Amino acid sequence: MIKLQVLLIAAGESKRMGQPKQLLAWQGKTLIEHQIEVLQKAHLSLTVVLGAKAEIISKSITNLDVQIVENANWREGMGTSIACGVKEICNLDSKPDGVLIALVDQPLIAVAHFEALIANFEPGKQQIIMSESETGLRSAPVIFDAYYFEALRRLQGDIGAKQIIKKHENKVKTVLCKSSLEDVDTMDSYRRMLEDFSS
Repeated sequence: MIKLQVLLIAAGESKRMGQPKQLLAWQGKTLIEHQIEVLQKAHLSLTVVLGAKAEIISKSITNLDVQIVENANWREGMGTSIACGVKEICNLDSKPDGVLIALVDQPLIAVAHFEALIANFEPGKQQIIMSESETGLRSAPVIFDAYYFEALRRLQGDIGAKQIIKKHENKVKTVLCKSSLEDVDTMDSYRRMLEDFSS
């Protein structure tokens, strides 16, 4: 059985939103609670990486079955949050076959897409399984084989894992996302996406 650990990145400051997007209301829950629920429906273990407003946000998920990690260097960008989370994953008693990196602000992604990513992952083949939109945009969620853990642990700054993906392009496999990969960025996009999700 494939053993994957999910890294839910929820450390950002939400500058353009003007308030923590993690705590936005979403179908009777907060956005972060919604994302955790979706990922757990795919039967995956979760590590949540918090940063900005970590104390407030952590209170909304302390009753959930997740590991919470705080990235003290969150201001330096997403790369540091991925590195922080992967370091924690490497300390687990049983090392996983890979890590699925998901973002807190992509609430329209259906459980079926996460299941499709997992179905395309073959441990030990140095794969990188990326999501792709119908317009050809590649983005998270993405699965990295355990082979990349050391490189992920060393990430810095705000470019995420793009440099690793570019370096190992021949190992990348894309999976079409039949739901939306759009991220909640502004209050306008939040209201529109909430409408789309409810319709």
